[in-house]
Amino acid sequence: PFARTDRHAVIVERSRWQAVSSTCGALAEHAEKCLREWGGFLEASLYHEALLWFAGSEAACTRRLPVVRDGVELGHHATQLHAADCAFAVTALGQHIAAHEKELRRLLAALPLRALQWVNVYHEQMTLVTLTK
Repeated sequence: PFARTDRHAVIVERSRWQAVSSTCGALAEHAEKCLREWGGFLEASLYHEALLWFAGSEAACTRRLPVVRDGVELGHHATQLHAADCAFAVTALGQHIAAHEKELRRLLAALPLRALQWVNVYHEQMTLVTLTK
């Protein structure tokens, strides 16, 4: 049980967000619209599924991209693309955000992408961060 909380008193932080493709603006708007309409304190998977739907479907935007380090292909990683060279990830982290950002940056460095749009939803707050190479 939760204390009485206004799930619709939400905060969206975009200070580290930038549109690096023609579809980045729509991705951010859809994520924010979902948070404002549905409210906070929901599972991140709901927002993720909505963004997949807005991107055309999971089948349309999920690609297994090669992971390359020092010129050696290490395998493939399933990635959700909303543009040809730009992916997105949705998390629900309240702690260890800096550590997770380091991991996302390491992953981005190994993928053939220009940027990763990171949407972190925690309680009533959504943080939108653009990670670029």
